[in-house]
Amino acid sequence: MRAQIEALKAAIGRLPRGLAEHVERVVAEADRLAAGLKELDREQVELAAWGHDIARALSRRELLARARGFGLEVSPVEEEAPILLHGPVGAEILR
Repeated sequence: MRAQIEALKAAIGRLPRGLAEHVERVVAEADRLAAGLKELDREQVELAAWGHDIARALSRRELLARARGFGLEVSPVEEEAPILLHGPVGAEILR
């Protein structure tokens, strides 16, 4: 899992600076929260935090294309505001 985390960190490093900084803050907060919950695997939490916005910087066109390519249903609202697809598309990228 450590190799996956390092690959995600490298990918996040190529995102726009503000977005990368946001992800770093999410990772820090997720770690802080996970520290108090013994039943959580801290590496899994870290992996999820690094990956949560992996598709956030994709263009409208790319989000729609990727969603359809992954076989995701695109609602009329998502068609108008494809940014809403960044979570589902990101989840598919991370699979």
